[in-house]
Amino acid sequence: MKNRDIAFRKIKDIKSEGDKVIITENSGLVTVYYIIPFIEDFSTIIKGLEGASLGIVTFNTPEAFDSLLKSWDGLVKLPSLVIYFFNPFSQQEKKWIIRPRTHHMISDEESLKEGLKSLYLTVDPVNKKEIGKIIG
Repeated sequence: MKNRDIAFRKIKDIKSEGDKVIITENSGLVTVYYIIPFIEDFSTIIKGLEGASLGIVTFNTPEAFDSLLKSWDGLVKLPSLVIYFFNPFSQQEKKWIIRPRTHHMISDEESLKEGLKSLYLTVDPVNKKEIGKIIG
């Protein structure tokens, strides 16, 4: 990550603590990224995270997508939340990114599910079994 920041020089420090990566920028902004490969319930992760600048990184699984929809009302309450859904083995895009609060403000409720599904399908969905076969 620091190598990618070489031109901008925004990152002051990067720490890894278990399933978290904490990035401190020179401006003082601290962002906590939770690396949770297989999310089944976003609502349990976001409890107590109000006010934090945070990101969640997870595989693009059907379970993660379903949880995104079920937990949407709670996710939009976190203004700085960014969620990265990825599949490094996808034949299409490798990741899709969503900021639930921003997306909620600019989209209408009637087309929310269809819009999110369109984003989800830009990256090949994956599951634990497939990942296990690939990485052994």
